[in-house]
Amino acid sequence: MKRFRFLLVAMFLFGIIVSFAKPVDLHGFWRPKKKSIPIELPMNASIEESSNELIVNFHADLGSVMVEVTDADGMVVYQQQVETGDMPTVVIPLMDAEAGMLRITDGSNYVYGEFFIY
Repeated sequence: MKRFRFLLVAMFLFGIIVSFAKPVDLHGFWRPKKKSIPIELPMNASIEESSNELIVNFHADLGSVMVEVTDADGMVVYQQQVETGDMPTVVIPLMDAEAGMLRITDGSNYVYGEFFIY
């Protein structure tokens, strides 16, 4: 019972923390490989302003994707190949970047979004 209560409190606190995140508008296209019905983007991104972190959530197993973040000058500040089945959430520390661009691709699909921290 204590574990259940602890889990319930942890989920509530996580919901509060996530609710203060500023969303990043993503643009582009992502065609599912097995469905003919168009769906919304299978990922979302937000900025956690209190910790200067960019959080990318994948809602489906997209396989291996490249996640890249550049700063306002176009310099790559983060680049990693991510297996979305193993890592459905990617947390990227932004350090000193106040603005930049997020890019996600698997070679044939491409999604991008600009972000600003104020």
